[in-house]
Amino acid sequence: MLGVTLAVFACTRTAEDTGPVAVPVGGTTAEACSGLYTVHIDAADPDPPAVGDNVWTVRVNDGETDDISIIATPTMPEHGHGTVPEIFTWDGSTIGPFDLVMPGDWLVVFDVTGPDGTDSCYTTLWVEG
Repeated sequence: MLGVTLAVFACTRTAEDTGPVAVPVGGTTAEACSGLYTVHIDAADPDPPAVGDNVWTVRVNDGETDDISIIATPTMPEHGHGTVPEIFTWDGSTIGPFDLVMPGDWLVVFDVTGPDGTDSCYTTLWVEG
């Protein structure tokens, strides 16, 4: 039997903190794709992303859906955890809902597989509490 342990640590900010701010992700493009595919985040609910359930409308290249799969993996690298479940599959239109469990820096990696091969892209975001 496989056991899962989730550790959650709080991030705190003071009123004087002028650190990162949450920005909308709708209308952006994921970074670092090798060129096989381009992942567009056309819309997000909520936008900017927030603690709790998030759903993103995602498009590959110019709307390709034939034989394309995307697996999204949201993580908090500084904390060493992600979401439960750990991965989310694209249904040809949306990814999610995925629960961003706490405020802070998040990394979402998109692994895209299609007729031209496999590509990996990412987007980073700040989630406010």
